[in-house]
Amino acid sequence: MRRIWMILALTILLAAGMGTPNALASGPSCKGISCRGIWPESTNCAGTHAHTVQGAHYANGNWGRIYVELRYSGYCVSNWSRVSVVRTQYWNGWPNYLYAYAHEQWNNYTQDYGRSYSPYLGVGAALHTRMVDGYDIVQACGGMKNYAYSGWYDPWSCYEG
Repeated sequence: MRRIWMILALTILLAAGMGTPNALASGPSCKGISCRGIWPESTNCAGTHAHTVQGAHYANGNWGRIYVELRYSGYCVSNWSRVSVVRTQYWNGWPNYLYAYAHEQWNNYTQDYGRSYSPYLGVGAALHTRMVDGYDIVQACGGMKNYAYSGWYDPWSCYEG
């Protein structure tokens, strides 16, 4: 009889989620160097576990205005760049596209992660890069460029954190 009660108690505990892998699923799926090259939204690093590093800024140029942020997750010890459109301007009806770039440097080695977004960029559009190791020196960069123009990004801005 005692054995039946123990089996019943164990069954109730397992049904309540105690001792199951789901109880541990809320932790980060990567940390530091193991996050390198992974999208932040595919882990538990983004959202409430991330913040913008002090010094994020606006950049103005021919094609509009952007907001460049260096994002950091202490939960995952990782960084990424996020760029948002604040104002956009067309040239002969051609839309603009946005570029986000994260540059990581450690021991004389550099790693870059970029992502472009197209075809139409309206106010409020945003994009980010894959993550880089949060222990290293990181630059968050962003720019906006017009499809019909083959020159430099304008605006273009970087922030190092």
